[in-house]
Amino acid sequence: MITFIGLPLLLCGLVGCSHSVGANHPAVMLDALYDRHEQWQGTPYELGGYDRQGIDCSGFVALTFAELFDVQLPRSTRDQAQIDAEIPESWLRTGDLVFFKIPKQGAMYHVGIYLHDDQFLHASTSRGVMISNLQADYWSDNFWKAVRVLP
Repeated sequence: MITFIGLPLLLCGLVGCSHSVGANHPAVMLDALYDRHEQWQGTPYELGGYDRQGIDCSGFVALTFAELFDVQLPRSTRDQAQIDAEIPESWLRTGDLVFFKIPKQGAMYHVGIYLHDDQFLHASTSRGVMISNLQADYWSDNFWKAVRVLP
């Protein structure tokens, strides 16, 4: 039996797909984001970095969206946060952007990509590309807002 989510994957396998990950298929997006984590895990944080030698949070988000979803996002966290599609935290779904204000660092901003079950993918200043939990004290205390970029 083929499920609705499995049908697009089957069709891609039969006829081929030449486009990026389907932004309207949450399970496919989630798999792609976990694959992204496996490929980039541990890549060190580097302010202004934009490759596997070192990357910052907004660069990781922009590069991930361009390569996986064919969506061009602004390069800086501040500009990404200006995208006018804010949603309540309770509406989070795979692929949404999550933003944080870190007051101890002079009101710096941080961004990640929501996965599921309160998990998000990001480039951490201390541990590089990793997955963290929104409910961890540090992240829940500094959560600012969420933005939906994908339909």
